[in-house]
Amino acid sequence: MLLRYIRIGKAYTLISEAFPGEEFTGRISRIAAAADAGSRVFAVEVAIPNPRDRLKTGMVMSLVIDDAKLPKPAAVIPLNAVVRPRGNPEAFAVFTIVPQENKTIAKTKIVKLGEVVGNRMTVLEGLKVGERIVGNGAALLQDGDEIRAFK
Repeated sequence: MLLRYIRIGKAYTLISEAFPGEEFTGRISRIAAAADAGSRVFAVEVAIPNPRDRLKTGMVMSLVIDDAKLPKPAAVIPLNAVVRPRGNPEAFAVFTIVPQENKTIAKTKIVKLGEVVGNRMTVLEGLKVGERIVGNGAALLQDGDEIRAFK
């Protein structure tokens, strides 16, 4: 959620499709306490100097946030896919689905976890794009167990 990266009173750059190539500077004056029930979007008000009266009430502007300060994209997996690996009770792992000869096995892979998002967990390190993991029944597996994978 980007909301945690903006602060009331801080100045930000804003852009608008109504003025291509132009940048405006404004300060956050209000952030709604709760998201809109339908859109799940938080209203953010910004005070923008408007000496030539070009900006009008209700115009849509985009807030420019420094990408370097944002967290990198992370995989999101079901909570029930997360297990403690044998012999390492401090770590977290998932079972990846690995084809081996004429069968498919579950292979333990250590992961670094991020935040909980509902009934899911972000994975910051340890998984590659496209790797398949075991969701249901992961807690019942051991490394190398033969499994039947569904797509």
